[in-house]
Amino acid sequence: MKSRYLAGRSSQSERTARSASPSADRAVHVFTDGSPTERPNDFGDDPATASQQVAEMIGLSTELTKVLAEELNLTDEDPILAVRVNDAWTAIHSQATADAILDDIATYNMVPPNRRDAAAGHRWIFHFKKSSDIDDCRDQVLANSPNAFSLSPDAVALGFGAVGVPAIPMAFCAVIHKIGVREDDVQRYGFFYA
Repeated sequence: MKSRYLAGRSSQSERTARSASPSADRAVHVFTDGSPTERPNDFGDDPATASQQVAEMIGLSTELTKVLAEELNLTDEDPILAVRVNDAWTAIHSQATADAILDDIATYNMVPPNRRDAAAGHRWIFHFKKSSDIDDCRDQVLANSPNAFSLSPDAVALGFGAVGVPAIPMAFCAVIHKIGVREDDVQRYGFFYA
Protein backbone atom coordinates (compact mmCIF):
# COMPACT_ATOMS: atom_id res chain seq x y z
CA MET A 1 0.00 0.00 0.00
CA LYS A 2 1.32 3.44 -0.89
CA SER A 3 2.04 5.83 1.91
CA ARG A 4 -0.16 8.90 2.14
CA TYR A 5 2.36 11.02 4.03
CA LEU A 6 2.91 14.10 1.91
CA ALA A 7 5.77 15.82 3.65
CA GLY A 8 8.02 15.41 6.63
CA ARG A 9 7.96 17.75 9.52
CA SER A 10 9.08 21.26 8.81
CA SER A 11 9.55 24.27 10.97
CA GLN A 12 10.19 27.72 9.61
CA SER A 13 11.17 29.00 13.04
CA GLU A 14 14.26 26.87 13.48
CA ARG A 15 17.15 25.35 11.60
CA THR A 16 19.21 22.43 12.79
CA ALA A 17 22.99 22.31 12.85
CA ARG A 18 25.05 19.40 14.10
CA SER A 19 27.31 20.26 16.97
CA ALA A 20 31.02 20.08 16.20
CA SER A 21 31.60 18.23 19.46
CA PRO A 22 32.43 14.51 19.50
CA SER A 23 28.96 13.81 20.87
CA ALA A 24 27.23 13.18 17.54
CA ASP A 25 23.94 12.24 19.15
CA ARG A 26 23.27 15.81 20.25
CA ALA A 27 21.81 18.45 18.00
CA VAL A 28 21.93 22.18 18.48
CA HIS A 29 18.83 23.98 17.28
CA VAL A 30 19.33 27.62 16.44
CA PHE A 31 16.09 29.59 16.53
CA THR A 32 15.57 32.65 14.36
CA ASP A 33 16.25 34.90 17.34
CA GLY A 34 19.74 33.34 17.49
CA SER A 35 19.31 31.42 20.75
CA PRO A 36 20.54 27.81 20.59
CA THR A 37 18.76 25.02 22.43
CA GLU A 38 20.34 21.59 22.84
CA ARG A 39 18.29 18.42 22.63
CA PRO A 40 19.51 14.86 23.14
CA ASN A 41 18.55 13.77 19.62
CA ASP A 42 17.05 14.92 16.37
CA PHE A 43 14.09 12.54 16.27
CA GLY A 44 11.22 14.55 17.71
CA ASP A 45 9.94 17.71 19.26
CA ASP A 46 8.38 18.53 22.58
CA PRO A 47 4.54 18.65 22.61
CA ALA A 48 4.37 22.46 22.45
CA THR A 49 6.63 22.60 19.39
CA ALA A 50 4.87 19.67 17.73
CA SER A 51 1.46 21.25 18.27
CA GLN A 52 2.74 24.52 16.77
CA GLN A 53 4.00 22.61 13.72
CA VAL A 54 0.59 20.98 13.32
CA ALA A 55 -1.07 24.39 13.67
CA GLU A 56 1.06 25.76 10.84
CA MET A 57 0.43 22.70 8.64
CA ILE A 58 -3.34 22.52 8.93
CA GLY A 59 -4.29 26.01 10.15
CA LEU A 60 -5.31 25.54 13.78
CA SER A 61 -6.35 28.48 15.93
CA THR A 62 -4.28 29.46 18.96
CA GLU A 63 -6.90 27.89 21.25
CA LEU A 64 -6.89 24.57 19.37
CA THR A 65 -3.07 24.58 19.31
CA LYS A 66 -3.09 24.77 23.12
CA VAL A 67 -5.63 21.93 23.32
CA LEU A 68 -3.43 19.78 21.08
CA ALA A 69 -0.32 20.54 23.18
CA GLU A 70 -2.20 19.49 26.33
CA GLU A 71 -3.36 16.28 24.64
CA LEU A 72 0.16 15.46 23.46
CA ASN A 73 1.42 15.92 27.02
CA LEU A 74 -1.11 13.33 28.23
CA THR A 75 -0.70 10.81 25.42
CA ASP A 76 1.43 7.68 25.44
CA GLU A 77 3.04 6.28 22.31
CA ASP A 78 0.06 5.99 19.96
CA PRO A 79 -0.18 7.87 16.65
CA ILE A 80 -2.62 10.76 16.61
CA LEU A 81 -4.55 12.11 13.64
CA ALA A 82 -5.31 15.84 13.94
CA VAL A 83 -8.04 17.13 11.62
CA ARG A 84 -9.18 20.66 10.74
CA VAL A 85 -12.40 20.76 8.75
CA ASN A 86 -12.26 22.84 5.57
CA ASP A 87 -14.81 25.68 5.82
CA ALA A 88 -15.10 25.82 2.02
CA TRP A 89 -16.15 22.15 2.01
CA THR A 90 -18.75 22.60 4.78
CA ALA A 91 -20.23 25.59 2.93
CA ILE A 92 -21.11 23.16 0.14
CA HIS A 93 -21.85 19.93 2.04
CA SER A 94 -22.82 21.16 5.57
CA GLN A 95 -21.23 20.92 8.99
CA ALA A 96 -23.60 18.06 9.87
CA THR A 97 -22.16 15.96 7.02
CA ALA A 98 -18.61 16.76 8.18
CA ASP A 99 -19.56 15.80 11.75
CA ALA A 100 -20.96 12.47 10.53
CA ILE A 101 -17.68 11.71 8.73
CA LEU A 102 -15.68 12.70 11.82
CA ASP A 103 -17.90 10.34 13.83
CA ASP A 104 -17.02 7.58 11.34
CA ILE A 105 -13.33 8.21 12.06
CA ALA A 106 -13.96 8.33 15.81
CA THR A 107 -15.79 5.00 15.83
CA TYR A 108 -13.74 3.11 13.22
CA ASN A 109 -13.04 -0.42 14.59
CA MET A 110 -14.13 0.62 18.09
CA VAL A 111 -16.55 -1.30 20.29
CA PRO A 112 -19.48 1.00 21.18
CA PRO A 113 -19.62 3.25 23.13
CA ASN A 114 -15.82 3.72 22.81
CA ARG A 115 -14.47 6.42 20.52
CA ARG A 116 -11.02 7.42 19.32
CA ASP A 117 -11.66 10.97 20.42
CA ALA A 118 -13.32 10.25 23.79
CA ALA A 119 -10.26 10.85 25.97
CA ALA A 120 -9.74 14.33 24.58
CA GLY A 121 -13.43 15.15 24.28
CA HIS A 122 -12.72 16.77 20.93
CA ARG A 123 -13.96 15.64 17.55
CA TRP A 124 -10.70 16.52 15.77
CA ILE A 125 -8.00 14.62 17.71
CA PHE A 126 -8.09 10.88 17.02
CA HIS A 127 -5.92 8.21 18.68
CA PHE A 128 -4.94 5.04 16.82
CA LYS A 129 -3.01 1.95 17.93
CA LYS A 130 -0.70 2.01 14.91
CA SER A 131 -0.14 4.04 11.76
CA SER A 132 -1.58 1.38 9.46
CA ASP A 133 -4.91 1.74 11.31
CA ILE A 134 -5.06 5.33 10.08
CA ASP A 135 -4.65 4.13 6.48
CA ASP A 136 -7.32 1.46 6.98
CA CYS A 137 -9.70 4.02 8.49
CA ARG A 138 -9.05 6.35 5.57
CA ASP A 139 -9.87 3.59 3.08
CA GLN A 140 -13.20 2.94 4.83
CA VAL A 141 -14.08 6.65 4.91
CA LEU A 142 -13.22 6.89 1.20
CA ALA A 143 -15.53 3.95 0.46
CA ASN A 144 -18.39 5.41 2.54
CA SER A 145 -17.98 9.14 1.79
CA PRO A 146 -16.16 9.69 -1.52
CA ASN A 147 -17.43 13.28 -1.74
CA ALA A 148 -15.16 14.16 1.22
CA PHE A 149 -12.06 13.51 -0.91
CA SER A 150 -10.37 15.57 -3.60
CA LEU A 151 -7.29 15.14 -5.72
CA SER A 152 -4.08 16.19 -4.01
CA PRO A 153 -2.57 19.54 -4.99
CA ASP A 154 0.36 17.62 -6.51
CA ALA A 155 -1.97 15.54 -8.70
CA VAL A 156 -3.84 18.65 -9.85
CA ALA A 157 -0.53 20.41 -10.64
CA LEU A 158 0.48 17.44 -12.80
CA GLY A 159 -2.81 17.66 -14.71
CA PHE A 160 -4.47 14.56 -13.29
CA GLY A 161 -7.82 16.28 -12.78
CA ALA A 162 -10.90 14.20 -13.43
CA VAL A 163 -14.48 15.17 -14.18
CA GLY A 164 -16.67 14.73 -11.13
CA VAL A 165 -13.84 14.64 -8.58
CA PRO A 166 -14.46 17.24 -5.87
CA ALA A 167 -12.10 20.21 -6.05
CA ILE A 168 -11.67 20.64 -2.30
CA PRO A 169 -11.06 18.15 0.52
CA MET A 170 -13.31 17.91 3.56
CA ALA A 171 -10.41 18.57 5.93
CA PHE A 172 -6.69 19.06 6.34
CA CYS A 173 -4.77 16.58 8.48
CA ALA A 174 -1.50 15.89 10.24
CA VAL A 175 -0.25 12.79 12.04
CA ILE A 176 1.73 13.03 15.24
CA HIS A 177 3.83 10.00 16.11
CA LYS A 178 4.72 9.72 19.78
CA ILE A 179 8.34 8.53 19.79
CA GLY A 180 8.96 9.09 23.46
CA VAL A 181 7.30 10.46 26.54
CA ARG A 182 8.02 14.05 25.53
CA GLU A 183 8.97 13.68 21.87
CA ASP A 184 6.66 13.90 18.91
CA ASP A 185 7.25 13.65 15.17
CA VAL A 186 4.79 15.54 12.97
CA GLN A 187 3.90 14.80 9.35
CA ARG A 188 1.38 16.32 6.99
CA TYR A 189 -1.10 13.59 6.02
CA GLY A 190 -3.30 13.47 2.93
CA PHE A 191 -6.19 11.68 4.61
CA PHE A 192 -8.81 13.42 2.46
CA TYR A 193 -6.91 13.28 -0.84
CA ALA A 194 -7.82 10.53 -3.30
